[in-house]
Amino acid sequence: GIAEEKVRVIYLAASEQYRPVTDHASRDAVRQKHKLPDSFILYLGGFDARKNVLTLIRAFDKVAKGLGEQTSLVIAGRPPPSALSPLFPDARALVKELGLMEHARFIGEVAEEDKPALYSLAACFVFPSLYEGFGLPVLEAMACGAPVVVGDAGSLPEIVGNAGFLVEPMDVNRLGGAIIASLIDQPLRASMIAKGLAQAAKFSWQKCARETVAIYREVIEKRGGKGEGVNG
Repeated sequence: GIAEEKVRVIYLAASEQYRPVTDHASRDAVRQKHKLPDSFILYLGGFDARKNVLTLIRAFDKVAKGLGEQTSLVIAGRPPPSALSPLFPDARALVKELGLMEHARFIGEVAEEDKPALYSLAACFVFPSLYEGFGLPVLEAMACGAPVVVGDAGSLPEIVGNAGFLVEPMDVNRLGGAIIASLIDQPLRASMIAKGLAQAAKFSWQKCARETVAIYREVIEKRGGKGEGVNG
């Protein structure tokens, strides 16, 4: 019941370290450290049910059947609690059930300094989340030049704009089709990469800070103050 005029949206940003990594030594070091395949689809995030990792695995099953051994799925992120529950469904069990052990791998938590190269190495980044308040991994991936396929839910359409595939997150066929298109349609890939870099450049911590300070000043002025103590 909050009036719309009382709400302001201020976007976060990716750190400046998130940019395309072209240095071969840096890329090779991360590839070797995490034993990454030559071509891979990347997911990086959590494992609770909201993140929708099981749907991603089912979509990858269709991708693998369509493309054969051309690409793999790399799932990165802090492992879920050992006591799995409906909140933390067993992604590893589904990989085994679908016979994807040779093509899908879990690499665990990734150090912050490795993430830019990991995103840069990925053939595409897939994030089929059912709800996000922001979706920072998607912005990081775009800033590193990875084509993105994301769920059309929560804040993600605002973050991605027209720079990536927005797909109904529970639609396995559409998700798989978008992944395949991002991998094999070279003109489309080039367009997605260019649009993603441009979209990511619209977000900055400087802009976030300026807009936050402006809100404080607005509130102070409405309360009769002058706001001299609020600095940018």
